Amino acid sequence: MSSARVNGAVIAYDVYGEGEPIVLLHGIFVSRSQWEAQVEVLSRSYKVITCDLRGHGESSRDREGYAIETLAGDVVGLLDHLGIEQAVCCGHSFGGLVAQDLAIRHPSRVKGLILAETLYGVASTPLEAAMAASSAVVARLFEPEWMLSAFAAYFGALSWGGTARLASEAGLHIKDESNAYNILLSSLRFDSRWRLHRIACPTLVLVGQIPHIPQVMLHSLEMRCRIPRATLEVIPFAGHLIHWDNPLAFNNAVVRFMKRLASDR
Repeated sequence: MSSARVNGAVIAYDVYGEGEPIVLLHGIFVSRSQWEAQVEVLSRSYKVITCDLRGHGESSRDREGYAIETLAGDVVGLLDHLGIEQAVCCGHSFGGLVAQDLAIRHPSRVKGLILAETLYGVASTPLEAAMAASSAVVARLFEPEWMLSAFAAYFGALSWGGTARLASEAGLHIKDESNAYNILLSSLRFDSRWRLHRIACPTLVLVGQIPHIPQVMLHSLEMRCRIPRATLEVIPFAGHLIHWDNPLAFNNAVVRFMKRLASDR
């Protein structure tokens, strides 16, 4: 493991391979280890950077809470630390929120954007904001262990060993209930819907064929329309854990996108 002190936090990261840099940003309550199947393939042709977002894995935790823009700033700081001016950014789920904010606030640092099974937020209308606030209250009512079991069983069902792996990794985060709640709040407060048109780089929106989260499918279709240079692909036989459920199809989609970026020069 390597680490960098960025914006007052310690960010754990790994770098694999050489070539065009691509940053992989993980989902909520997991870590950079979720990208094993992508690192193995992509690092043959590209420089692959994985990191633990602040509050996750081996990176620092903030007791006062998180903001997605802070996590995006951490990625910029990590790129500075590595001497990388511009990279392709791929974010899954929660990591997709960070990737969107990065592309909007720091457009010169993002050559291309891959948004995998993610949302533009759940607070873009008063109704959604009220529902998000209710979700935060409900999250406080249930035992973390019960929520973890349901979370792992539902999202890990399509992957070989997915339920056990998700329960193991997410369980490490859920044990710190205050930190987990702060991470959840940061996702519920995020909203990029009315800023998506500001994403100027080529963008690939990836969604699983099986709608584990129906809202993700709807948001993906809307992001395809709102982001000027976006295309959308459906990964077959995959649900929310799109890169675990069908890593072959996921990796192939990423490689095609990387090749398209190279040909656009």
